[in-house]
Amino acid sequence: MVKANASKIRFLLLFSLFFAIFGTLIAPATAQDEENGITLDITVGFDSHYKSEYWTPVQVTAANNGPAVEGYVQIRVPQGGGLEPSVYRTPLSLPTQSNKRVTLYIKLETGAGNVNLTLHQADGTLVAEASSGSLSRLGASSDLLYGVVSPDAAEFAFLERIPGSRSDAAVALLTLDDLPETAVAWSALDVLIFNDTDSSQLTTLQRTALEVWLKNGGQLIVTGGANWQKTAVSLTDLLPVTVDGSQSVDDLPGLRERIGIAFRDPGPYVVATSSLRSGELIFHQDELPLLARQSFGRGSIYFLALDPRLAPLLDWDGSDAIWAAIASRVPTVSNWGLGPQNSYAATEAISSLPTLALPSILQLVGFLLVYTVVAGPLNYWILKRRNQLEKAWLTIPVLVIIFSAITYFTGFQLRGNDTIINQISVAYSQTGAGQANVYSLLGLYSPQRKTYDLVLPQNSLARPYSQDFGAPFSTDEANLGAITYGNETTISDVRVDIGDISVFLAESAAPAVDVTGSATLTVEDNNLILALDVLNNSDLTLETASILVGNRALSVGDIAPSERTTVSLPMGTTASAGSSSATFFSSGYGPNAPLSANAETILGSFDYYNDRVLYPRWQLLQALESNNFGGTTTFAVPQETAVLIAWSNESQINATLGDDSFNSESTTLYLIEIPLTQSLVSGRNITIPISLLNWEPIGNNNVYNPTIQDLYLNGGWVEFSYTPWPELQGMDVTRLGFSLTQQYEDPSQLTPDVSIWDFEESTWQTIENTSWGRNNIQEFAPYIGPNNEVRLRLQDNSSQFGLGIGEIYPILTGNLDE
Repeated sequence: MVKANASKIRFLLLFSLFFAIFGTLIAPATAQDEENGITLDITVGFDSHYKSEYWTPVQVTAANNGPAVEGYVQIRVPQGGGLEPSVYRTPLSLPTQSNKRVTLYIKLETGAGNVNLTLHQADGTLVAEASSGSLSRLGASSDLLYGVVSPDAAEFAFLERIPGSRSDAAVALLTLDDLPETAVAWSALDVLIFNDTDSSQLTTLQRTALEVWLKNGGQLIVTGGANWQKTAVSLTDLLPVTVDGSQSVDDLPGLRERIGIAFRDPGPYVVATSSLRSGELIFHQDELPLLARQSFGRGSIYFLALDPRLAPLLDWDGSDAIWAAIASRVPTVSNWGLGPQNSYAATEAISSLPTLALPSILQLVGFLLVYTVVAGPLNYWILKRRNQLEKAWLTIPVLVIIFSAITYFTGFQLRGNDTIINQISVAYSQTGAGQANVYSLLGLYSPQRKTYDLVLPQNSLARPYSQDFGAPFSTDEANLGAITYGNETTISDVRVDIGDISVFLAESAAPAVDVTGSATLTVEDNNLILALDVLNNSDLTLETASILVGNRALSVGDIAPSERTTVSLPMGTTASAGSSSATFFSSGYGPNAPLSANAETILGSFDYYNDRVLYPRWQLLQALESNNFGGTTTFAVPQETAVLIAWSNESQINATLGDDSFNSESTTLYLIEIPLTQSLVSGRNITIPISLLNWEPIGNNNVYNPTIQDLYLNGGWVEFSYTPWPELQGMDVTRLGFSLTQQYEDPSQLTPDVSIWDFEESTWQTIENTSWGRNNIQEFAPYIGPNNEVRLRLQDNSSQFGLGIGEIYPILTGNLDE
């Protein structure tokens, strides 16, 4: 009996211990200090979901039942590479018997486990602390994040199985208070659902942030049903429909038959009644919109007339098809929406100050020549002429001192006497958009060792920016104090050494340059032509403008204020035998680098490497593109848009140093998406240019950078797939060939072995007698796949020192019928 009781006691103790431990794991991120009466609650990201590529909002709720607190809340975020943690703060005034909510914005690393928050008095005394629960990291391009604002948000958990074109999906259960007032902090959200929620409770700043998020690619779904009014009324100016009421219907055959699955629950069903105002109907019952959509910048706004929590959508097997239709239209992460990707090039760009350029080699040689002549022959000649050669022991040291002083003074002047904030920005927007997504590299240069406070506007988020290797900040001690949010964003106590540059990356939403226009791809005389019509409504000159279509940039020239530019630009034909790959691209870049590949056109000069103004711009182009070689991901402009690229010396963010004086230097790169209409109605003997071919490597062995331009083979092989743009996928192909050019002209260089994929036999067929230049294929029918896809394979089996391939791509010629 005693043994039995002892066993029960041990069991109860173990169970109690397990329950205590488990309870701490599932407890909410709330901490209460009984001594001072402070309660802190912390919510990180969107329902603990975050994407490390974007800023993460942290909502802090503080309650005080004890003595008043005048201080700040603080988060320290560990950094990799041995760097000091980043410190983020925001002021907090917490009187007795008060409850307040503040928001911080932090940049989390990939492996962030949780976030620790502390509350301090103004003198730094620790008052209370709290820790978040475990966090869930999502990938910007691989994971789809739904945000659901609903009194029954858990009913939308099924969306986790509908990732659209992404590999996975997650659902964040939110309230309106969880939506940040800073537009930049919305970036991690892909889809936002308002269901049975009073959207009029959105603050003015939240509403502005919502619209900016939409224009940058966000997807908003507003639901109807019986409670449509409180959800939709305050958003009527955004909706694609005009909602006028609700009604009960016995059946919705238009939806049921379209999906092809019978409803689980019988009617009646409550439907919000409306009429289409603009956009498109995806699902409808006769003239009654059930799911309508309209574009808003890169994003979309949907109105779903039914309440997903009720029949017929609740637990209906066909509901997934409705949400899949929405998820499939979520745009991919914009090519430049993540800001600088190559941190080495970005740091090089911001550190290249034209006003602090080093003297040229000719200047240095001239100075040394003058010094040598003066201290040597000229000094000797003068002393000999005066018969005072014995004074050389005096004149030579004096000359050395004089020239040393000149050298020191010149170097001091070249280093400059002024503090400089160098700003290089990228403003990414669409025509007609009021706001642009702006990334600004800020370089703080100091001619002396000094500490500064860098002050930015309230809606700007900024952080120290480091290279992938060799961080620009010393790891021995912190080079800055904290990033503080308030009426302004302040990076305090930035310590800069003599002649050094501290680099920061700021993200903000700024007024977009006012540009309207259109781009149309047409067929004229059997040639592909890009017709561009652009009106610059702004008061600044768009310098060195060009238009990027596919992976090819075409020069437009300067566009003055209020100027309308109308041009027709040939898209080009395939290269002839012996042509250089420079016909379409600057050499050395593949599909991940359309900006760098077209640097000569975008910068307006081929000598950008030696130009003090163009060199940092060239580095910026490289910084915006991935430095990941050997991967299979492509980097192409969306086929429904062309991108207007231009430059100016306007600043995008008002950066100051408090009471310290400074000079400013600014450069802005504008990337403005213009709708591209493809009116490829008909034409005969049309040859598809390389810029309208989507390609990707589908396999390789022993190839460092598998790209169709400037490819190097040394005993390895690589396979590529090429597919024309959609409007050309139905072309009747009448001739097929391929272009194979050398990287550097060498008559003795052997050709690689070239094979083409036989879609009928599902095997590679070797092409005999391949030569450099254009090669024609006679019996080509088996080699044309679905959507006019062509696959080519190159292999080096015979060279001793490797093969340099200038370019390799198929040449498809055919007819387009109406």
